[in-house]
Amino acid sequence: YMAWGASANSTANTTGYLALGGGAAFNTTEANRNTKFRAAGTLSKLYVRLTANGITSDSTFRTRKNAGNGGQSVSLTASTTGEFADASGTDTIASTDLIAFQFVPGAAANTITITIASVLFSATTNTVTRVLHSEAFNRPTASTTWFALIGGHTGTAQTSETNQKCRMRKGGTFKNAGCYVSANRAQTTTVRLRKNGGNGNAAVSITGGGGAGWYEDTSSSDTVSAGEDWNWSIVT
Repeated sequence: YMAWGASANSTANTTGYLALGGGAAFNTTEANRNTKFRAAGTLSKLYVRLTANGITSDSTFRTRKNAGNGGQSVSLTASTTGEFADASGTDTIASTDLIAFQFVPGAAANTITITIASVLFSATTNTVTRVLHSEAFNRPTASTTWFALIGGHTGTAQTSETNQKCRMRKGGTFKNAGCYVSANRAQTTTVRLRKNGGNGNAAVSITGGGGAGWYEDTSSSDTVSAGEDWNWSIVT
């Protein structure tokens, strides 16, 4: 189950993109909202809830796959709020596929407010959950460590780890760590998993001076036990 819940307000007469999880904020650049998958499977049951809709013609909310229209879409009835779902469409996912949500307004005037958007992911092999975190602010200060939630959205930069920890209630394995950088620093930055206040194994090196794009650690893994506290650190 991949979802976010907040208030995403569209811009009039503008196609916008949303991530599958993390924060709820429209962006006009699709790459900034893509999720990169590392496990094959199927996405289904696209769902969206509107709490405000001033657009006087039907709009479209859909999945996007590798910068093309995906296999799921819903028609958002003009001037209507409530729940909308695609009960039959699916998207077949392969490793490295990039997936996002897209909203296309039906008329030039007015906006909508989305408070929940979700899809189901069923992995081809094993049980897989893609944990997503998002944030949208710069970290220009050198030689500084910040901390972030392992999933969800961090609204402001945090240098205290305590309130960013998430307690696990089920054992498993973390792997395929990755992050998308929309604007890079001149110096290398390291994004890593943290376990009970210490460094985990997974660490993503964001090469200094590198371009925007995905940076990953697909070789490391971390064993998770119930009761442990996990989060991210970002070290400049």
